[in-house]
Amino acid sequence: KTVILVTHNIEEAVMLCDRVAVMSSAPGVVKSVIPIDVRRPRTIKSMSDPDFVRCLEKIWDLLRHEVDKAMRENHPSSKENPEPLKRGRSYLDWWG
Repeated sequence: KTVILVTHNIEEAVMLCDRVAVMSSAPGVVKSVIPIDVRRPRTIKSMSDPDFVRCLEKIWDLLRHEVDKAMRENHPSSKENPEPLKRGRSYLDWWG
């Protein structure tokens, strides 16, 4: 059986999925499909696993490019002096 999970939370996607499809900003098409090679069962401790972190970083890098592109297209003033996108808090910040 196949389940499609739609989320904006990268950690959630890596924790629950076998593959993550990263969408482009506009038009919304699949930009890349990332296989999640993290051992199962996945627990909160899995989030510090190097494979888990590697998947997060790969997905975040793809998304960062899309967000930066959308910001430049939608906010003309950001074209001249684009502010770099910073990563927000992760589950690890909460669960430490």
